Amino acid sequence: AGAAAAVTFFLISVVSTAVALLGAALLYAGTGALHLDALVEGSGAYAPLAAVGAALVVIGFAFKVAAVPLHAWAPATYDGAPVPVAAYLSTASKLGGVLALAAVVQRLDTGPLVAVLAVLTMTVGNLVALRQTRMVRLLAWSSIAQAGYIIAPLAAGAAGVRAAYAYAVFFVLLEFVAFAAIAALRGPGMDGGDLDDYRGAGRRSPWLGAALVLAFAGLAGLPPGLAGLFAKVAVVESLIASGWGWLAGVVALNAVIALAYYVRAGAVLYAVPQPAGIPVATPAGEGAAPVAVLDPDLLDAAAPRPVVTRPVAVSIAVAAIAAATVGFVPQAIFNALSG
Repeated sequence: AGAAAAVTFFLISVVSTAVALLGAALLYAGTGALHLDALVEGSGAYAPLAAVGAALVVIGFAFKVAAVPLHAWAPATYDGAPVPVAAYLSTASKLGGVLALAAVVQRLDTGPLVAVLAVLTMTVGNLVALRQTRMVRLLAWSSIAQAGYIIAPLAAGAAGVRAAYAYAVFFVLLEFVAFAAIAALRGPGMDGGDLDDYRGAGRRSPWLGAALVLAFAGLAGLPPGLAGLFAKVAVVESLIASGWGWLAGVVALNAVIALAYYVRAGAVLYAVPQPAGIPVATPAGEGAAPVAVLDPDLLDAAAPRPVVTRPVAVSIAVAAIAAATVGFVPQAIFNALSG
């Protein structure tokens, strides 16, 4: 799985880089400029060439945020990589991609293309996440949907950059908490596992369960994850103010769809373990039938507790406190982004 994930990531990375470079070449041919400060719309006979170049640059950078259709690398790579590596790719990679996209959309008219990418990304990500049974794959498809929310305000150009940056900051904090909690619950050297592997984990490790629920609630835009709620409000408000009301509606609709899998994943953490059974012969001697013989509470008590190393515990605590804090003072983030 690890080798397949690496090959997938490498191939799509090469293709997306080639697309971005081709777009940069066409932009240079159409405008005579490559430096961002000097980048302008093409004019005259070269305007169509510059428009194609701008579209290709946006599509190439969309790979970094795992936007559809350049998203195929994310689920396979996250699930095949160690959980800490998946956490890095899910946060740092997206943050870099958002910064690159924002630098381009502020200077070029790529609104319709970015809007299409955002709609496809958030919709496909949410619908596929509904069917996931593995924890890391669920987070991978969830992060794809989150990328759609992040890039949606960029359809408004410079007017939506601050909302995109704010959402990216909130997302990075919450996503880091989610992956760190999963890494702690699963133990070193283990993959993310199935959702059923986390059944009752919140009962056995209350503080890890609380951190993961905080992350799920924030990503879903529900209390107590107020950071995620304010992030979505900022995106919707920015789109409506910029005349992209229909796109704001798509964001709101997708946020409702996402509630289903976030609530399901959070509920598993506090679900009662399935009772075990042993085969017992029937009186008629017709074979063996499974009979439940263990109390679920005994199973819960007998399950091994995760051993959390100090660096992981400190990382989760710091990120969770930061995520909770910015949820109560979100304006501080907007003020910082405004310079």
